[in-house]
Amino acid sequence: NKTEYKEWKEQALFFNRLILSQHELDQILEMGIAVRQKKAFSRLFASGHPHRVVIWQDRATGIWCKAELDWITSDGIVVDLKTSSDAGYWFFARQARRLGYVNQGAFYLEGLSTVTGVFHDDFRLAAAEVDPPYESHVFRPSQAQLMDARDENSERLGTLYQCLETNNWPGYLDEVIDLDTGQYDQLEGVIDERF
Repeated sequence: NKTEYKEWKEQALFFNRLILSQHELDQILEMGIAVRQKKAFSRLFASGHPHRVVIWQDRATGIWCKAELDWITSDGIVVDLKTSSDAGYWFFARQARRLGYVNQGAFYLEGLSTVTGVFHDDFRLAAAEVDPPYESHVFRPSQAQLMDARDENSERLGTLYQCLETNNWPGYLDEVIDLDTGQYDQLEGVIDERF
């Protein structure tokens, strides 16, 4: 009966229970089998701690931060598991840049270091494809990338702090921007200078 199912589903969602179809469950199990066949992937998840929530206060701004780490290996490597339509280098590298995965990793490392008092600087992205044959790769950002990302994160937290203090939340510039002239790249500096 549809009413009973709807009530059951609402109750399950209320208690944070994940509801999967049989197809979704089968797909997840097949993906797990496929990624375990890759040595780099399986070694990374051989021992460690799944899903850790880290909460800390940023030293510079006093802003409270939270991160949900997918995995921490026994030797302290922070791993973020990502699904993707394509785990190949060229596609995933662009996706990682566009979606700020290295910034996310730097944020995780900062939080874990702050909470534990032990410096953490090793981060991996474990990418698994969502369609058969469920190919996967493990990516390691360079220390230079992580340092740049930490600097960017610090600047962004500073901007957030200014917004919170002044209650001024600027949006996009209110003007027409030409798509084909690179005008937007020139405007990014203008946006940052408003603070």
